[in-house]
Amino acid sequence: MSCSSENHSFSFYSLEMHRDGHGSTQDPPAMVSRRPPTVMCYICGREYGTASITIHEKQCLAKWKFENDQLPPNARRPEPTKPQILTEAAREIQGSKAGNYNLDAANEAAFQAAQSQYIPCQKCGRTFQPESISLHQKHCQGYKALKRSAKT
Repeated sequence: MSCSSENHSFSFYSLEMHRDGHGSTQDPPAMVSRRPPTVMCYICGREYGTASITIHEKQCLAKWKFENDQLPPNARRPEPTKPQILTEAAREIQGSKAGNYNLDAANEAAFQAAQSQYIPCQKCGRTFQPESISLHQKHCQGYKALKRSAKT
C-alpha cells in the first residue's frame, strides 16, 4: 500500500500509523468479531453452543433428577418440560434446516422455563435455586431486612 501524498510503500498497519502523522481522518477498517450462536438450557439457564446443547441437556436433566430426589417429598418439583419452540429448534439444528428458526425466541422460552424452576422464599419472596433456598431461609429476616435496606 502506498501513501497518497508520498511515494512510500507501507504494510497496512504501518500505512495507518503513517497516515496518523498526516492528520488523516480515515478510520482503519473495523475488524468484526462475531460470537458463535448459543442456545440456552431450559433447565439451568446457562448458554451452550449449538453442537453441545443436546449433550448438556441430557446431563443437566439427570443432575436435576438426582438433586430433586434428594429433596424432602414436600419440596420436590415436577420434572421440567422442554418448551415447544425449543423442541422445534432442536429438530432444525439436527436436520438440514439449521438456522431457520428464531434463536432469540428459543432462548427467551428457555430462560422462562429455567426461571420457573426457582423457588420463592416464604419470608421475603426472592427466588432461589432449590439447593440454595434452605441456606437462604436460615438467615433470611424477611421484609424487615428489605425495609431497612430501602431506608438507607
